[in-house]
Amino acid sequence: LEGEVRAWLAGASGIITGLSDDQFNDFKTSILESLEQEPESISEQNEELFRIMIEEDGNFDYAQEFKDALAALTRQDVIEFAERMFDDPDNPTLSIHIR
Repeated sequence: LEGEVRAWLAGASGIITGLSDDQFNDFKTSILESLEQEPESISEQNEELFRIMIEEDGNFDYAQEFKDALAALTRQDVIEFAERMFDDPDNPTLSIHIR
């Protein structure tokens, strides 16, 4: 199993570099549109507020900051990140085997 994971990691950056600019922008636009959706219930709104308080240390501007960062992200940024994460043999990995 570990060999299969390593093989996938070795080719993972190729998935990203294989995206055309149009495909990347379509994907990014889709994510941004999903982030713009309003909660459909009071319960969903409550969950989001609780998540902001706990996970984002009460930074209620986080959602907009995240959207702004995503909008500014380029395909080249993602390619460079993928190459650092997946192609660098010195990048540490952790493998957990559970029986």
